[in-house]
Amino acid sequence: MTFNVVDNSRERDEVIIVISGELDIFTIGEVMNKIDELTVRTCILDFSGVTFIDSSGIGFVLRKIMDWQEEGRSLTFINLQPAVHEVMEEMGAFLILEEVLK
Repeated sequence: MTFNVVDNSRERDEVIIVISGELDIFTIGEVMNKIDELTVRTCILDFSGVTFIDSSGIGFVLRKIMDWQEEGRSLTFINLQPAVHEVMEEMGAFLILEEVLK
């Protein structure tokens, strides 16, 4: 698992974290630590390099999105690979997000 934080704002209030590799029970700690260090209002997780995600990874992403929303901040993800999108869809992640983000 690798990740890179890219400053994407003139005001330094938004970052993009580019994640590569597998997002699962063994790697979520690394990403969680990086996200928990952030003080920005907006964080975008770029999943273009994520090749696998399990229920732990999905649960982590959903929990962090909800946590950030409760804090008045925005955490989103982009560029899902087809296999990752399919797993998230099968696990109901998008339905959960629809309810949470209403």
